[in-house]
Amino acid sequence: MVQVGDHQTIVAEFNSIERQKGDVVRRQDMMRGSLATIRDGVQRAQRDLAHPNYRGIDTRYRKQLIELKTTEMANSDLDKYHKASIYACHVAAPDSLCCRLLSKAVISHCCPHSEDSLSQQ
Repeated sequence: MVQVGDHQTIVAEFNSIERQKGDVVRRQDMMRGSLATIRDGVQRAQRDLAHPNYRGIDTRYRKQLIELKTTEMANSDLDKYHKASIYACHVAAPDSLCCRLLSKAVISHCCPHSEDSLSQQ
């Protein structure tokens, strides 16, 4: 004959499995709620992206980025040209009128309150 086990052991095992089942059902419900929240967020984002303000946003973003990078490069080039001009002026003719005016413009641009000291030169 096959032994099945005593009644208390079977009830304890049944209760343990029921608790595990309850835990799994709770986790499943939480996951379903999270999934519903995520789906609602996706639908809301899709509705927002369908708004006319966002049509062609990728193209507009790309154009703005190109304009920004081009402006940054031009600014960098102008800064290098400016520094080279000042250096060339000081090397070529440090006492020339061009050099003095360029120095005055640079100093007045950097330190506007120092114009008085330059006008005395």
